[in-house]
Amino acid sequence: MPTFRYGTAYLKVGRMKGKKMKPHSENTTVKVILMYSPDVDFCASLTLFFQNNYRIISTTDGSALPMLAALYHPDLIIADALPTDWILIEFDHMKQANPHLRILLFRVLRSDDSKREERTLQSIDAVLYKPLDVELVATVVKKLLSLQSEGKNYETALD
Repeated sequence: MPTFRYGTAYLKVGRMKGKKMKPHSENTTVKVILMYSPDVDFCASLTLFFQNNYRIISTTDGSALPMLAALYHPDLIIADALPTDWILIEFDHMKQANPHLRILLFRVLRSDDSKREERTLQSIDAVLYKPLDVELVATVVKKLLSLQSEGKNYETALD
């Protein structure tokens, strides 16, 4: 069994709340967001921003994403990462396992490689570029989750 660790941000917030995390199947009333960023401060900030409205699982370990997605069945994945081939393939596998899963990617720059950009957009439901406007992030998250629960396609998520 592979080993992994939760991001430090999750552990600190989890202790502050005094709650043990349960698999998603035990709590279906609250939408679950799985958040990944290698930057623990960024992870903690977004976790604190969203924790009152959503159940947040966050990690700073990108290799833990597939296992955490399988365990918690998130409604949305927020990834602050470069869209590497490995992560895009993993996102494809996660979406095959859960067709209603939505993925939001934060990026710094657009790629000059049009094929790579097209491949990224096949796997990702929405992309936001840094610097981020927190209100825009909240709006996009809410829209993606509402489309997910309505079973609609994500193509109009930003309209």
